[in-house]
Amino acid sequence: MLKAVLGPEQSKFIVNGLPPLELQVGKDGFFDGFITFATGMDNMWLMPTMNNKWAIDSAAVLFPLQPLNLIQKGSLAVVRLQYNKNAMSWTRVLVESRPDAAHANVYLVDSGARQMVNVRSLYEMPLEMKRFPPQAIPVLPSISSSPDLAPGEWGKLANVRITVRMNAVKENRFVCDQLTVYEAFTRADLDFGAAIRNGIELERANFSFMPMDDKRYNIIGPPQIRPSNDAFLIDQSSQGRPVFYVSIIGVLMAVASLLLIIGYAYRRVQVERAHRREDVQEPP
Repeated sequence: MLKAVLGPEQSKFIVNGLPPLELQVGKDGFFDGFITFATGMDNMWLMPTMNNKWAIDSAAVLFPLQPLNLIQKGSLAVVRLQYNKNAMSWTRVLVESRPDAAHANVYLVDSGARQMVNVRSLYEMPLEMKRFPPQAIPVLPSISSSPDLAPGEWGKLANVRITVRMNAVKENRFVCDQLTVYEAFTRADLDFGAAIRNGIELERANFSFMPMDDKRYNIIGPPQIRPSNDAFLIDQSSQGRPVFYVSIIGVLMAVASLLLIIGYAYRRVQVERAHRREDVQEPP
């Protein structure tokens, strides 16, 4: 269901049922991206860009969802999940197994995390959401000294900008070394392990220079995730506000168009009535 490909001509990550994620890997194997999820050096995912995130979120809000009827290994679905104390949002998942009648183990294709959810919280993935490739790739870093972090502290690395050198594929994960991160204000390049151990503030997505312990960036932490059965509640978080505003503008434009049509029809009726009166008043 998951496949990593690293080659001189083309590198990509494949999730069955979705377009492959084409990776921009240089001739020397260097890859630039962001950390999306990590619980340790042997459990880390990277994202090449966040440009598609808002489009995927919008598709989940704008199109109606239906409960997923066939829940089995390989099924694509969406589920509303909450990361820590952040607002709940729709998440694309791939069903990996169904251990019992009430639960399913799913793989979050856009972050890399794995989670057990209630099967009643799974909904069919709209066609519009299937047009996007997976957004996260699994990596297996190879460094001499791993940072000594508690499980919950790894979540604070979410959105950190990072450069790695990919040199192999193992168990459908990209083996990489030369992990490099960047200081938040000077953009100076730093060794990943040394920067984490010294608690240096690092550059993050959207060029936000925030301390590593800033809770606003701890969006993908250890599994404090709870599913929701509500399929039609629109997320009004800051990430969902642009979609909400676009929806309001669309409604206003539709109303304006309807008023124009009514006005045009009313004008035609008035003109026809005037013509009929002229015909009646015209002498034989």
